[in-house]
Amino acid sequence: MPAYEIKQKPITIKSLAAIDRKYEKGRMDVDIDNNSVVYEGLEGNDKASDITIESKGNIANDIVGTYPSVTLPQPVQLGGNKGKNYEIVNAGEVMTLPPDGVEILQADAPAEPILAKDTYELSAKEGMFIYTATITNPDEREEVVYEYRMDGGEWQKTTQFDNIEPESKHIFEVRYEGNENIAGCMSKPQEITFTKLENPNKPVIRDFQFSLNPEGEQSFIGTIMCDEKNVEYFIGEKGGGEPTDDDYRSDEEAGSHLKLNCGARTEYVAYVRYRETATHQHSAPSTLSKTTDPLTLKAPIITPPDGTTFVGTQEVTIKQKAEVEGADLYYTIDGDTDTPQIEDSIRYEGDGSLVIGEDIEGEQTITIRAFAFKNKYEYEVAVAKLTKVLPPVETPVISLKAGEDNEEDEEDEFEHKNQEVMITCETEDAVIYYTLDGTEPTRESKKFSPKRPIKIDDTTVVKAFAIRKDGTMSDSAIAEKEFTRIWLDVAPPEIHPEEDVEVAGSKQVKLNCETEGAVIYYTTDGSDPTRDSNKYRNKPFRVTAPATIKAFAVKDDMNDSPIVSVSINKSESTVEAHTEFGPFVQDEGDVHHPLLSPELKEALSVIKKEENIEGDEVAAAEYLLIRELDVLGAPGDYIPENMELCNLKLWIKIGDRLIEEPKLDDFPAEGLTIKVKYPDEIVAATASRPEARCENYNYAIAHMVSKGDNVGREIERWHGERITKTPECLVIEGIKSASPLAIAWTTSQSEENKNKYEKESPPGGTIQNPDGSQTYVSSNPVSGSQGEGAAASGGSTGAASVSDAVKSALSTILPKTGDTNKIIAWIVVAVISVGVIIGVRMKSRKDKAKGNGKDKKDGKKTKK
Repeated sequence: MPAYEIKQKPITIKSLAAIDRKYEKGRMDVDIDNNSVVYEGLEGNDKASDITIESKGNIANDIVGTYPSVTLPQPVQLGGNKGKNYEIVNAGEVMTLPPDGVEILQADAPAEPILAKDTYELSAKEGMFIYTATITNPDEREEVVYEYRMDGGEWQKTTQFDNIEPESKHIFEVRYEGNENIAGCMSKPQEITFTKLENPNKPVIRDFQFSLNPEGEQSFIGTIMCDEKNVEYFIGEKGGGEPTDDDYRSDEEAGSHLKLNCGARTEYVAYVRYRETATHQHSAPSTLSKTTDPLTLKAPIITPPDGTTFVGTQEVTIKQKAEVEGADLYYTIDGDTDTPQIEDSIRYEGDGSLVIGEDIEGEQTITIRAFAFKNKYEYEVAVAKLTKVLPPVETPVISLKAGEDNEEDEEDEFEHKNQEVMITCETEDAVIYYTLDGTEPTRESKKFSPKRPIKIDDTTVVKAFAIRKDGTMSDSAIAEKEFTRIWLDVAPPEIHPEEDVEVAGSKQVKLNCETEGAVIYYTTDGSDPTRDSNKYRNKPFRVTAPATIKAFAVKDDMNDSPIVSVSINKSESTVEAHTEFGPFVQDEGDVHHPLLSPELKEALSVIKKEENIEGDEVAAAEYLLIRELDVLGAPGDYIPENMELCNLKLWIKIGDRLIEEPKLDDFPAEGLTIKVKYPDEIVAATASRPEARCENYNYAIAHMVSKGDNVGREIERWHGERITKTPECLVIEGIKSASPLAIAWTTSQSEENKNKYEKESPPGGTIQNPDGSQTYVSSNPVSGSQGEGAAASGGSTGAASVSDAVKSALSTILPKTGDTNKIIAWIVVAVISVGVIIGVRMKSRKDKAKGNGKDKKDGKKTKK
C-alpha cells in the first residue's frame, strides 16, 4: 500500500502570559503560562488546553525586574494530547505580555552565617593573634560576597583581623548586604575569646646536680642544667606533690634554676617547663630526680660575738649559719669540755631565752658554747667569751642650736654665719671634751660649756666624748658629726611670656623673682646676662623686634640663679583685617543693651564715678568721645546732624590663621591700614549732584580703647591729613591697639553752612536744631577738656537721657524709618574687637557734662 504522511498544521500564538520566578544569575528564560495561551488556527474541536508549550520564553536580562515581553524560541516545542499535531509559525517572534508582564523576583537571602571560633593563629606582629573569619555555612552563589566587622567597627570584605591581644574578647559579625537580585542577611553577634595557644613541646633537662653550700657547707645547692630559653624551674622533695604555677620561677629571675639549703640524704625532683608567653600557655614539665649526700652541721652563730663586753645583763642569740630542716640548737655556759654532748647541753628555745650577767658583780668573763644537732649529722661547736664591764658614760649628742626655745636641731646643714652648736650628755656630772679640726678628742682638748655654744661659719667636723671623773663609769664613745654650710640659690626669675611665642606686632615682657630682695639682670639679644647687663626695675617693657630674652637673679650671700630665656619671634605672614559692623545699642523690646565689652563697661563704670557722669556706661563713652572730638577742626566744622554711632567687630588673619579676638601681639609693629567706606548719606547726596564728590568733604574719626592697660581712657583721633580720601573710601593708618574699639564719623559743612553756624551760634554758645532743640558749640577748645564752653544753654537738662538726645539730633539726618534706635552704620573700619567709636558732639552730651560737673567753689571735683 502507498505510504501517507500527515503533516503538522501550522498555528499562530496570538497571546500568552509568563510565570513569575525568583532571580537566578545568568538565567534569561521564563516558563510560559499554558492556561493563558491563545492559539489561532486550531482544527475542529481541538482546544488550547489540549496543547502545552514545553519551550521557555526568553526575556531581555537576567536581573530582577518586570519584563513586558518574551521572545519565543525557534522552534517552539509543543506537548499535550494534541501538541504533536501542530507547529507554531510565529516561533522566534517577540510576544507582548499582559500589562503586568512577567516579574523576576529577588532571590532568597543566604542562610544566617555562623563563624568558626578557633581560626586564629600567631600574627606577624609579636605577641598578637590574627583571626581569619571563616563561615561554617557559606552560601555558594557567586554573587554573595560577605562582609565582616569586629566590635562594631567598619565593615570589611577581607576576612582577616590582625593585632588581636591574647585573652581578649571581641564581638564579630558577618553580613551579606544584599542587592536588588538577592536579599541580604546578617549574622547574630558572636563573641570569641582569644585564649592563649597550647604549647605541645617540652624542654630537655641536660643534668641535675648538687653542690655543697659555700656558706658553711651545712646544706646542698641543687642546680638544674637546661639549655632551653623561655623556661621556668622548680626543685622539690620527692613525694611533696606536683608544683603549682606559683612554685615555678622564670629563667629571667636570677638563680631560678637553683634550690638552696637542700638537706642531706634527700631525694629531690627537678621540674622544667616552657613558661607562659603572651601568646602561648606554659607547656607540660620535664622532670629529673636525684638524692643528696650526707652533711656535717657547721658551728652556729653566737650573737654578740666572741670578745664582746657588756654592762649589766646581756641577751645572747644563737642561729644556724644556714638553716637545716630538722636541726635543733644547743648550748652550755662555762662548760667543762670543748666538745659538749647533747645530754650535757641546754636546748636553745629562741630569742629572749638566754640572758647572762644577772648574778655577776663586778667584771667577769662568761664562755658560751653552741652547736646544731640532727640525727646522722656531724656537728661543729661555736665558742663566744663575753665579758661584763663597768657602764660607760653616755655618748654625747652634737646638734645645731635651733630657735629661741633652745631646742637642738637634728639637721646637719645650716645657712648662715655664726651658727651655734650644742653638745649634751645624758650622764649626770659628765664632762665633755671636743675638737673642730677632725682630730680625735682627748682630756687635753677643749672643754665644752653649755653657756658658751660653739660657733661655726663654714662646713665643720665636730668630735666629742664624755667622762666621769669619779671613776665609776668608763669613758663614752666618741661622737662625730659634720655640719655643712648650705649656700642657698636665688630662685630663677620668671619671664612672662613663659614660653617661646610668635607675634605679628610687639610683646610686653615682665620679669619677677620669688626670692625676696633679689635683683634681676637681663639681655634681649640672646647673650648671657651679667651684673653689667640691663637691670630690671620692676616695670614691664615691650619688644617690637625679634628677641631672645635672657635673665638671671642675684642676692648677696646666695648663689646666683640659673639663666632662663624666652624667644619672641616675629611672624612673617601677611596680616589682614576683616570687619563687620552694626548698631551701637541693640534693642530687645523696650530694653536697650549697649554692645560694650565687659572690660570696657567695668572701666567706664569707674570713670563715671571719677568724673561724675550721669547715665549708663554708654552715656559715659559718648561723653568722653565727644570731648575728644570737640578739639578737632574749627567751630562749626563738625555738627551733630552729621555724626553717627557704630559698633564694629574685627577679625585679623595672619597668613592662613584667623584670629577672632586679636590681641596687641597679633598686630604688626607699624599697625594696620584701614579702609572705611563713605557714609551712605554722603554717597546718596553726591550721586544726585554730578559735580559733587565724596572726597570734597572733611572727616573726623575717634575710637576708644576697650581692652588693655588704658581701657576707656585712651582715645585716638584721625582728622585732616591723617585721613586719606580716595574716590572709593577713606583710609586711616597705624591701627595697632590690642583692644576693642568703637567708631563715629562726622562730615564737614559748606562755607555757607559754616558761616550760618558761626552767625547763629557765637563762640561758646548754642545753635538751633531743625527739631527745635539746641546744640552746644565749644569756643577755642583745648585737648582733653571742653574749656569754658562746658556750660550748656537752651532746652535740655542734665537729667535727660543721652541716648534720647543723640536720637533727637540725628533724627533730622537719618533715613525716616521711624526707629532711631536702629542706627545704620555708615562707616566700616578694621578693628581689633568690639568697641565704641563716636564722632558726635551733641547738645545733650554737653548738657550732661555740665549738669554732672560740680562747681569748684564747693570744693568738689569740676568736670572738664
